[in-house]
Amino acid sequence: DLGRFNGMMATIYRSIGHGYSVREEWIMAVAAYDLSATFAAHIQDVSPQAARYTKALNNAGIECAKEGKLDQAIDFFHRSHAIMPNITAHYNEGLVHEKQGNAKAAIDAYKKALFIEPQQVVVLTRLGVVFTLEGLRDQALECFQQVLAIKPDYAPAIQNLAVLRSAE
Repeated sequence: DLGRFNGMMATIYRSIGHGYSVREEWIMAVAAYDLSATFAAHIQDVSPQAARYTKALNNAGIECAKEGKLDQAIDFFHRSHAIMPNITAHYNEGLVHEKQGNAKAAIDAYKKALFIEPQQVVVLTRLGVVFTLEGLRDQALECFQQVLAIKPDYAPAIQNLAVLRSAE
């Protein structure tokens, strides 16, 4: 049946994309991940396949970012969370916005990720770092304290909090 065929093709192209990624052939990896997402989008019962589809788009975005194609990476992340809001796409989008020097957009992306999973310590820490770099000390302090309330031994938050406090 056509749904099963599309599912198999989505899986095959995602695997091919991974193979190209391992070999650092970013352009081919992006093309394969994009094909995977295209096949996954045509599966008739999309809900169980949505995670596969968004994962393929996230992977394509990551490969574009590695290649330095930051706008194209953001486009893949947007396509991913348009299908199914997911923390990974928002987090990766935030990282790319940081690389572009767009702190406002990075903060927005991290906040969207935290809306999905409010206690995600990696995202909270990254948001705190961006706040620190932007001179928003109170917001940064709040992020790091939140992380330590969730995971008291989380080293990146402990280190960033120490740096923030030493700058007083």
